[in-house]
Amino acid sequence: MEGLKRKRLSQHRELGWLCPVSLALLGLGALAVVAQTLVIRLPCAMSLDYVEGFVRLDAARLAQGGALYGDPSQVPWTVHPYTPVYTALVAVADGLGRGFAAARGIAYAAILATALLIGLTGQRRTGLVAWGVAALYLTQPLFATWGALARPDSLAVLFSALGVVIVGRYAGGRGVLWALPLFLFAGLTKQSVGAGLLASLLYLLVESPRQVLPFLLLGALGGGAAVLALQLGSGGWFWFHTVEANLNRFNWEQLWALEKLFAGSHWPALVVGSVVLILLVRRRRFPLFGLWFVVASLSTLSGGKVGANLNYFFEALAALAFLIAREFPVHLADRLTRRGRMATPILVACVAVIMAIANMDVHRRSNLRLKEADQIFLDVVEKIGSQEGPMISDDAAILVHSGKPLLFRPFIMTQLAKAGIWDQQPLVNALEQGTIPYVIFRSHPPAIHQDRYTPEMRAALKRYYQRVGNYVLAFPYEVHAPVSVVR
Repeated sequence: MEGLKRKRLSQHRELGWLCPVSLALLGLGALAVVAQTLVIRLPCAMSLDYVEGFVRLDAARLAQGGALYGDPSQVPWTVHPYTPVYTALVAVADGLGRGFAAARGIAYAAILATALLIGLTGQRRTGLVAWGVAALYLTQPLFATWGALARPDSLAVLFSALGVVIVGRYAGGRGVLWALPLFLFAGLTKQSVGAGLLASLLYLLVESPRQVLPFLLLGALGGGAAVLALQLGSGGWFWFHTVEANLNRFNWEQLWALEKLFAGSHWPALVVGSVVLILLVRRRRFPLFGLWFVVASLSTLSGGKVGANLNYFFEALAALAFLIAREFPVHLADRLTRRGRMATPILVACVAVIMAIANMDVHRRSNLRLKEADQIFLDVVEKIGSQEGPMISDDAAILVHSGKPLLFRPFIMTQLAKAGIWDQQPLVNALEQGTIPYVIFRSHPPAIHQDRYTPEMRAALKRYYQRVGNYVLAFPYEVHAPVSVVR
């Protein structure tokens, strides 16, 4: 046994990615990406994503004592499509300012914590390889645009990852039940993050069948109690906001486009993860993190729901990183000659560093013009945000910085109107009467405008409103005011 331990320690030294040089290079790359994110992206005044402005407005309304899950037939005409944990945390941080820094900071801190957990979870089996994977995780292209956003995805994935780690460590013992509140928090942060829970149940079914029934019963009891409390506390609207209003139509073309986009930008990690998984299956091993990766990959099929995007791949990417960090085949060194054992870590280190450099460039390019665009946005806020009266805007950051409440949330309410679930007539009447001083919408491509406003809304805008300005950030926007005011 002592000889085996020495042999494994020797393998870890040989496969330590040129310890400590290669790990230091990967760490520096990760630090560079994190620094860019903290210095450039977190303080941006403008929205970096269509949804984050509306999430921030919902949190501000909650902080002021308003309802997060209200009656959408009353003003504000909106739906909060997420479960409440992340938004409640942002509401607590609302006093830090009207901007997005705190909300983005919460989300990005969850990514940093997930990377730390990846390293800690894998280090006993793969040594410094696990920390190299953790560093590479922080540089992944997905986080170049989706990492530091005022959205709940990364926090939900962190809770799910913590639950999976606990199940993997304590399966067969009572400690496994501590995973249940973490899976509950994951679901209460974003209801679609459930791959970790499902993978854990499958794992327990094989490794510890006696624990499955109490795990299921206690989990169902906790989840049911939480849903019931939220349903009663919201006057019966929680289920509508988080479930019924999210049942958008499915689009296979959108799903295929997202799958190709993710695979095209993350293929190196996917190739390594697939090789690791194949080697495990050949050895008749299918560990928990392998199950999690498979289940999470299948869950990305929900990205075909209209309105979904690459954020639906967060959990799959995390599961992939945990799988590689935990199960990277360091044991293969046994089959290599001494020369092979010397060459392998050099090759692996070079490939990893090249990947990190390529990923760093993706992050650099995503941040190139942010400061310039941010100044344009602040000028628009100064000119338009200071005007009195309610406002409708695709660019919700204008409402955030001007302190205006949310009146109407485009896209999600339009989808409900098209489905016959929400009565749009009060809004159409307000547009026809010109009682809304400004309407700001994204003008290109036309399909986006049609998704966010019904034909009746667009007809009222065309007849009763006139363009009074425009500006370009990541997308072009038009500013419209009532014709009677312009004249």
